Amino acid sequence: MPGLELVFTKGGTTVGTTTDSNGSYSIELPVGSWAVTTKNYMQIVNGPTTVTVTAGAAIVANYTVWSRIAYLS
Repeated sequence: MPGLELVFTKGGTTVGTTTDSNGSYSIELPVGSWAVTTKNYMQIVNGPTTVTVTAGAAIVANYTVWSRIAYLS
C-alpha cells in the first residue's frame, strides 16, 4: 500500500517511515526490540507487531493492513 506510515517504537524513542509507490519501505533502526504500528486509521492484520534488530542484520517484515473505516448505509 503506497503512502502507509509505519511507526517503530522502543522505550521513549519513535522512528517512522512511509511506503513508496510500490508499497515498499526501508528503515535503519538501532539494535533492540521495536513495536510496530501504523499511523491514523490503518491497522496491521498480518505481520510482526514487534521486530528485533541485531547488529549488522537485515530484517524483512511484510505487512497486511486494514482500513478501520466502515461504510454504513
